[in-house]
Amino acid sequence: MPCVGTLVIDGDIGGTVFRVGTRCIMTAFHVIRPVVYDEASGGLNFQHLDRKDIYVNFNASIGSLPKIIYKLTCVFYSIELDVAVLDLNSLSGLPRKMLLYKGDTKIKIETVSVIGYGNPKQQLKKHFDPPCKVVPQHGTEIQAALDYFEIHRSHFKKAIFLNPDIVDDGYQGYDNPKNIIYHGYLEHGASGGPLLVSNDSRTVLVVGVLTHGIPEYFYHLPDEEKNKFPKDYRFHLACNMKYIYEAIRNENEDLAKDLFGGH
Repeated sequence: MPCVGTLVIDGDIGGTVFRVGTRCIMTAFHVIRPVVYDEASGGLNFQHLDRKDIYVNFNASIGSLPKIIYKLTCVFYSIELDVAVLDLNSLSGLPRKMLLYKGDTKIKIETVSVIGYGNPKQQLKKHFDPPCKVVPQHGTEIQAALDYFEIHRSHFKKAIFLNPDIVDDGYQGYDNPKNIIYHGYLEHGASGGPLLVSNDSRTVLVVGVLTHGIPEYFYHLPDEEKNKFPKDYRFHLACNMKYIYEAIRNENEDLAKDLFGGH
């Protein structure tokens, strides 16, 4: 797992990153958003990535400090896809890159594995989420979750009395074709992690980038309510890598070739 790391922000795990291309990393855009958002202007200022308290750590635990601190430059981002690519200023000490799926061949995505942070029991260490079941976007599992939500909507609003409107978002995004839905174990800190599929006995491809869990309101529930919430009605969403490839290629063809290979 050396090709997967974390973006450390002010001593804490900001999210998961993974090696791509010649000297880049990929992650979820919302991982870097708190850093690059400029309150004064209301816009984005990527020079904030130069802060000394922001760095990439590929070690198994963030308790082990990296030997090399790389300068970070954002070379691509998409708010819509919730994806960002950061260039590192040196090749020295970089782990190998991961192979990215760009949708040019048909592969079955029935289960995925995920590497990242966010293990509830050991949040400061990298973990491997073993094969996780991919959930059809319009299957019976999603429909059962939607039915459960409608029945208990008012109850959840009462439980989140400080911000009840967040409950109305429900399972927003489940039907977006760009998303891969699956059942996973990793939680906050895993955002930006790679979804892996074995294409054959020797090739592992990254087919998506973990962006968030749904329903979002679950994370705002009191612990007692969280413990009672059915696990089968919680899902993780990841942006399908073929949509990321298309977005990068449309904006920067040279970068797309570097990250995904081919012509």
